[in-house]
Amino acid sequence: RHAVGGFSPAPQPPTMTDHRAYPFGLAPAVVVLAVGPALAVGFPSPVGVDPGPGRYLGIPVVVAGLAFAGWAVHTFAVAEEPPSHTREPGTLVTDGPLRYSRNPIYLGTVAAALGEALLFGSVLLAGYGLALWAVYHVVVVRREEPHLRAALGEAYADYCERVPRWL
Repeated sequence: RHAVGGFSPAPQPPTMTDHRAYPFGLAPAVVVLAVGPALAVGFPSPVGVDPGPGRYLGIPVVVAGLAFAGWAVHTFAVAEEPPSHTREPGTLVTDGPLRYSRNPIYLGTVAAALGEALLFGSVLLAGYGLALWAVYHVVVVRREEPHLRAALGEAYADYCERVPRWL
């Protein structure tokens, strides 16, 4: 085929996506959409908080948190670099939400869990969200960051200088 005027457009390189990254999006969804409501319904907070109509502010927080985590997973897929703890990183991914947070999947998951706490008016879910953050923080600081520093060297050190761990 030829474009208008008889000239062919320059061929574009195919966009590759590593679909192995997408299962990493299941973890935030399960942690928030399955575990959160199960905790709220199965273990009602002994100290309930009735946020009234303000509870509905939790819905956009849940959606935004999951969207942020999903955006990060998609960014890793497009970069052909699944966010796996079991695989040596090949390249440093700094696009998408990784421009704002070094841990957007974890951050989105915690935000969504805290949004659920508001939605359900549950102190237990608020504690769950904070516990998630604490576990993620320990995993990141003690395990992931040293591994990434060793694997990616100066590029990762520079990235850490520019982009905060959480926000």
